[in-house]
Amino acid sequence: MGWGMYLLLYYLLNIRSFPRILQFACRRYRQRTFALDVEEGSSISYRELCERVGDIAGFVERVCEPDQAVSFIGENSIDYFLVRSACIVSHRPFLAIHPHLDGVTISAIMESAGSVLLFYSKAVTEAQLPRKEGIICKKVRDVQAGRMISRSGSAPTFTYNLSSATTARVPKLIKISERAWVNSFYNYLLLPGREKRRFPSFLCLPPFSGAGSVSFLPMLMSGGRYVIAGSREPSAVYDLIEREGVDMVYMPPAFFSRFVAFCKRRRLRPNCEVLVGSDRVNPNAVRVAVQDVGMKVVVSYGMAEVLPPLTYYSPMASDDLEGFGSVGRVVPMAQVALDAVPDRRFRSQGIGRIRIKANTVADGYPNDPEQSEKVFRDGWFISNDFGRFDGRGRLHVLGRDVEIMELDGVEVFSSEVEYAIARDLGGVLNLRCVKADRGEVVVFVERDSLLEQGERYLCEEVEKVVRENFSVDCRVEFMDSLPTTFAGKIDVVRLKELANGQ
Repeated sequence: MGWGMYLLLYYLLNIRSFPRILQFACRRYRQRTFALDVEEGSSISYRELCERVGDIAGFVERVCEPDQAVSFIGENSIDYFLVRSACIVSHRPFLAIHPHLDGVTISAIMESAGSVLLFYSKAVTEAQLPRKEGIICKKVRDVQAGRMISRSGSAPTFTYNLSSATTARVPKLIKISERAWVNSFYNYLLLPGREKRRFPSFLCLPPFSGAGSVSFLPMLMSGGRYVIAGSREPSAVYDLIEREGVDMVYMPPAFFSRFVAFCKRRRLRPNCEVLVGSDRVNPNAVRVAVQDVGMKVVVSYGMAEVLPPLTYYSPMASDDLEGFGSVGRVVPMAQVALDAVPDRRFRSQGIGRIRIKANTVADGYPNDPEQSEKVFRDGWFISNDFGRFDGRGRLHVLGRDVEIMELDGVEVFSSEVEYAIARDLGGVLNLRCVKADRGEVVVFVERDSLLEQGERYLCEEVEKVVRENFSVDCRVEFMDSLPTTFAGKIDVVRLKELANGQ
């Protein structure tokens, strides 16, 4: 049965329920491997997935009320998928907590979500576990076989996610309905020109089970297999792709640039599709990947508040550098508008704040109703991102307020400086530009992503490009790898601290 028939059946029968999708997958793909943890050397089949989900769901039903969220903390693991599935089968909200947080923050997040149960997996220390009375902390593998009390309740459930953009002590909780999550699956199927595979292998890179919300339903329906990695070294990732026959891998742009440079230097061509998103990608990294390495690349734009795909771009070798720097055209299932900012003096024209409407917009921030009222309006989500459309209708994500520099009386996005450097220096695949507090522009260049040797030459050339295009001097700093956040994005806050000598 092809993807088109699956889609038709789902619409005709109106099966918009995760439990039914899971039951369908377990019946159809019983002995196939659902997930393989390479580091631990363990795996789980679809049949075992269904059995273990039933055990965990039975335990959850005994200790949690229907309105109490079940939390999970851990790095890449089979446990993540088990707990997520068990929560939705038992109609409990699910909350994924990032493994970089400490116990005090985790306690505050769980309190905001009304959560009394925390499952944890590998790489979690005792110090991270909350010590608050009334909270149950449980290793997933310690859960004994349990019997489902009931699968009653037809009301749609929801999940919680954490906004990756926040640096607050207590990150904003995002409430995502089951309908929005399932709609992201339909939107994936409806992408024009997107190849649909049966039995695909999806490589999950650290620190978390990447793209879990978006990839989970397509993988279940296609009988796919997750390959869970423990390392994000380019050589280890390439070897894993080849050894395990990986079809798809999601990479944050920072790692993507290093991986492309590695493949280019070694003259390697990974035989898989590389999905890139969550942050802007250097246009030279995409150009080299497609033109020189021969990678199959897909660039998309989305965020936790509005599940992707919102845009779609499958670059071709004949595309121009401006195209390589875009996130593609808006998909038919979404609307993207640019809100004018009349009180700002941007250097370039056509820039606005990105506003999004789609059937995957979240229900808001339950622990921050004031902010929720500001950014969720009439079905639209008003993001913190600024962007522009080029002459071919492709969206360019320029950055946020923290990435705006005032140069010579006008506001310039650091991405504009980075694009000018990329245009003139094709061998630099990853860099970031920030402005120090004393007014100095600092360009951080990543050594691991360089294709050309000679730091002194590159330093002089970068300074020349910035001076000629923006009438300002700059300082160039080389780093082995640019610092990243827990989500794999470039840590702009840390770069500003480094620029200020901190």
